[in-house]
Amino acid sequence: MIRHHRLAWIVCLLLAGPLIAPAARAQGVPESIKNGAVGPEERKTIATFVEQQVAKLASVNPSDQSKARDALIQESMVRGEPAPAAYLDAYADALARAIAPSADPKAPLRQRLLAAITVAKTADIARNTRLHDVVIAQLADKATPVVLWGMKGAKAILPSVMANALLRQDGRLAKAIVDAATRTVSTPVLQEAYDAATLGLFAPTPRQPSVAETRVAVPLMQDLLALRLKQYATAIPDEPTTENLATLYLSHPSVWPNQTPEQRVRTAQEFLELLSFAVQRYPEAADPLSRVIQQVAKALYILTDDSALQNALQPLTRVDSRTDPVQIKSDADQAATALTAIAEFKAVKPATTLPKPATKAAE
Repeated sequence: MIRHHRLAWIVCLLLAGPLIAPAARAQGVPESIKNGAVGPEERKTIATFVEQQVAKLASVNPSDQSKARDALIQESMVRGEPAPAAYLDAYADALARAIAPSADPKAPLRQRLLAAITVAKTADIARNTRLHDVVIAQLADKATPVVLWGMKGAKAILPSVMANALLRQDGRLAKAIVDAATRTVSTPVLQEAYDAATLGLFAPTPRQPSVAETRVAVPLMQDLLALRLKQYATAIPDEPTTENLATLYLSHPSVWPNQTPEQRVRTAQEFLELLSFAVQRYPEAADPLSRVIQQVAKALYILTDDSALQNALQPLTRVDSRTDPVQIKSDADQAATALTAIAEFKAVKPATTLPKPATKAAE
């Protein structure tokens, strides 16, 4: 039986589809507008095109819907490359206004999903904040496939949102990301959320967030990691190595030094909790959890130059699926003791101990 989140992923892939060939596309926005100054008349032309195509997203003909989606995405580009910023600002603004009704929960599912795909792919090209409110609405959708594409849209715009002081403090997008991940309990959605929270730090061309951006993004990543820690309390979550991105980000040399003292304590607390859960559940899934143990041990190792902690963590960085569980537990206990002995981490509390499996009474 296909898990719910995998089914959602398959549906998304089927509806995303490839862009149609240029010869089949509707007449788009003239290149002279894309490459020139964007005044009131140019904005009117852009809006007319966008409104016409968005109207087709509500068509009863699936082919017309798909063509409209492709046309809307295509017109954010010029000859296969992102259009100039001035045009993209006007274009994304027009799209946000026109496509908002398609994010209404009363709209048909296919229309909402195609709208979310259109927004996500356009946002990835435009790289501005114009689609902010539409993305938030899509993250609140009741259908996981729509939320998944809404999360892709959030990932595309979050760096621009964080770079904008007003929107950074607004906080609605970060809250919508956490709420969506909480509500759907979908690993693909969470993976996109984790990726979004990195603000492009691990992109092919890495983006270096400012201190102010980092201090807002860190609680977002911590909140997402906390969701998975709650899942570990009852069972091993799907694809547990997903957490390696969170630990890699929170311990990154561009991130860790810029965290506030309170954020550092919370990061250390969550790392210790993740390590403890992975160690306790290691016998249930030694292969993936050994990789989680390795990564979180490496993350803790670089948080401080304390030799006692680093010595305790060394064996855990070399754990594999053949390592003795009793030895892993002993090493993890020593690491926890060494961590809380460091002045900076005095406030870190003991990790959660899972209840032992019930045993049958002797007959």
